[in-house]
Amino acid sequence: MGKLVKFFIITFCIFCVGFLSPAIYAAQGGNSPGQGKGKANVGQSKSVGQQNKKKIKSVGKQGQKYVARFANKDRVIIADHFRAHPFVTTPLPPGIAKNLARGKPLPPGIAKVFLPESILSSLPIRPGYDYLVAGKDVLLVNSTTGIVSDILANVLK
Repeated sequence: MGKLVKFFIITFCIFCVGFLSPAIYAAQGGNSPGQGKGKANVGQSKSVGQQNKKKIKSVGKQGQKYVARFANKDRVIIADHFRAHPFVTTPLPPGIAKNLARGKPLPPGIAKVFLPESILSSLPIRPGYDYLVAGKDVLLVNSTTGIVSDILANVLK
């Protein structure tokens, strides 16, 4: 009878370890071995990204982050200036142009070409931001973080 008791105790221990370890592992924040790794974290990434977008959209008023944007009159001023004073630019390579987006850092490989002084006097002064030219686009870039705040696409034709 002693062998039968030992058998049941060992079987019970193996049973407990087999069913409780995935529950303990999941409670600690990890993925259990049977689940795909990407699916558990995807929902968390989206919710954090959506929260960041909401923070960026709420501009300026109640002590929130200020994100500079181009006004419609800025597009007109820049387009009129470059129509009167042509500015030669080289097109961006497709890979770099694809990575150029609002809210993202300036892609590596883009040479910083500032707008000419003659047009800067016509545009509003935005402390902490630089006006840059990239291909046929004019960018408003945060000078400390290098994040693209706004883009005027195809304004230099």
